[in-house]
Amino acid sequence: MSASSTATAVIRVCRTASRPRPLLLPCLLTLAVIALPAQAQRSAEEVWSDTCTYCHTTGIGPELRGRQLPPAMIQAFARYGVRQMPAFSESEISDAELATLANWISQHPTQANEEKPHAAP
Repeated sequence: MSASSTATAVIRVCRTASRPRPLLLPCLLTLAVIALPAQAQRSAEEVWSDTCTYCHTTGIGPELRGRQLPPAMIQAFARYGVRQMPAFSESEISDAELATLANWISQHPTQANEEKPHAAP
């Protein structure tokens, strides 16, 4: 059932109820949930920029790009954490975003103009 048909059914029930006052709050809450826009999936670059760069481009965590790490390993480390790296819940990074990010990291070369904090001078 689509969101619009569900909303129409809820409105119909709310209008035809013999005692509309007790049903007002449940009807409004149901409509509010139906009306919530679906969160748009962020691109891998957006997730990287929003979530990963603070640690993985400043030397706190290792640089991940350009290492051809397996996407499944990246996903597991990001979802469940490893050593000092925190776990990121699905409310922070969706499964779809995480899969896209892991593939992007796995295939992305390190930028030549980026400073490598762990490299010897």
